Amino acid sequence: MLGKEGRLFLLGYALAAIYEGPVTNLRHNLNEVVASLGCTVELQINNSRAAWRVSTAPLRAVFKDLMGSKESLRVKTKNISNSFKDLDAQVNSETGYTPENATSPKEAAQGVGTDQAMASRHHLSTQKMYELKTKLRCSTMEVWCRSRIPVEGNFGQTYDSVNQSIHSLDGEFSATIDFKEEKQAGLLGHKTSWEHVSAGLRDYVRCQEARLEWTLELLQVLLSCTFLIILHASFSYMDSYNGDIRFDNIYISTYFCQIDERRKKLGKRTLLPLRKAEKKTVIFPYDPTIQASEMRNVVKELTETLPVLLLLVVLCVLDWALYSIFDTIRHNSFLQYSFHSSHKLEVKVGGDSMLARLLRKTIGALNTSSETVVESNNMPCLPQPVCLNARAYLRTGLPTGLLVCLCLLQAFSYRLRRVVAAFYFPKREKKRILFFYNELLRKRAAFTQLRRAAILRRAQEQRAPRHPLVDILYRRCPLLRYWLRRRCVVCQAPETPDSYVCLTPDCEAVYCMSCWDDMRQRCPVCTSQEELSSSAYSDSNDDTVYAE
Repeated sequence: MLGKEGRLFLLGYALAAIYEGPVTNLRHNLNEVVASLGCTVELQINNSRAAWRVSTAPLRAVFKDLMGSKESLRVKTKNISNSFKDLDAQVNSETGYTPENATSPKEAAQGVGTDQAMASRHHLSTQKMYELKTKLRCSTMEVWCRSRIPVEGNFGQTYDSVNQSIHSLDGEFSATIDFKEEKQAGLLGHKTSWEHVSAGLRDYVRCQEARLEWTLELLQVLLSCTFLIILHASFSYMDSYNGDIRFDNIYISTYFCQIDERRKKLGKRTLLPLRKAEKKTVIFPYDPTIQASEMRNVVKELTETLPVLLLLVVLCVLDWALYSIFDTIRHNSFLQYSFHSSHKLEVKVGGDSMLARLLRKTIGALNTSSETVVESNNMPCLPQPVCLNARAYLRTGLPTGLLVCLCLLQAFSYRLRRVVAAFYFPKREKKRILFFYNELLRKRAAFTQLRRAAILRRAQEQRAPRHPLVDILYRRCPLLRYWLRRRCVVCQAPETPDSYVCLTPDCEAVYCMSCWDDMRQRCPVCTSQEELSSSAYSDSNDDTVYAE
């Protein structure tokens, strides 16, 4: 539970906390922005629609009044037509003269027949025709009529115009308004309106949310099976503990110390205290620090936890940044829409005649006035982002923090596995410790020979010329000297003033004092392998026997 398998279980809670914290808040804030955009577009369209309706209200009122006065206009025009019949009958009347007298003396002198004269009479204008009729009617005052005809010069033209208008009034009065709507393809495709874009965006967000919810449900199901992984790891450790004597057999336990103490009392060769190079390959269970053999595993586990930690940091920073942006937009994007419309149209038609009354009835419909004030703002459309408080951030980061702590505590928790196994299998534990002690005795006997290859390789690396920049940094940067110093060719400890440097020319291998003593004060780099294998410089002796 405190190892890698337990961290897998805790990882599920960490991901769930991240989802319920910054991810959910990000989703809420983004949905607020989507809703704000849709509301803003709708508000602009509604304002434009309202402005259009207010602007066209007077024109619609005029047409409505005209359409409502259709019947009264028909009655008025009928009365006018009836009144005009008397004038029309008078103009077309042939009373006061005979058709035979219609032939003028000029026409008779030229020999034009009566039939031809009457035919040509029908092609005369109304003005000429009415003048001719008037002359024919002035038989007693012929001389005066011919020189002073009592007919105005524009009577015929006026009569024709009024006659045409009167006959046109007999038609039905109607008015129609045609609107033509043109739809253009938007950037997102054909026949796409803002409503479709907003709805599609909301559907896409809901679809992504549904997928994420399904993934989290699947993760919860998998987490419910985590105990199987823990049981498998436990049984696997137990099988390896009983089957492989080398498995996890690197602990300097109490029984190990008892064996060494017993050998010491018998005057035999002992292992404790261990050499500096040997300490890097074993674990002291009661040491409260993370040891070299455990550090590699701890670094590996921390590296595996790093993506989750980075995900948490990135999401929290992104959530805070988006909230800051949206909150700034909310406080600085308030808009007040104010639409004022006023108009006054007045057409005055004077007189009491029938035509004046008709004009007042028709043109008078244009007499309209209105004053409209529309006030609105975008306050309902502004986004309302939510900021996570410190408690929410703490609740989100706590599982991830525990995950990192378990990586650091894994070095100590893994030591307990051997203790639990040793409790149930004490005889097996004694055999393992005896094997481990004897193996260290064998390695101690051939310590120099086993380490010689690594020592030679490290000595060659030290003799290789360093880059000039490294020497400059070593001299001028005291903080970097610890990392740029030469190291012991045996245990890789940094060089100190107490370190020993081989005096053999072209060797100059560096040894810490403990490793120099372990090498029997003989440099393996410049000493032949035969000399190192001789009894004088070998760690093996007669009392190096297996522990029992």
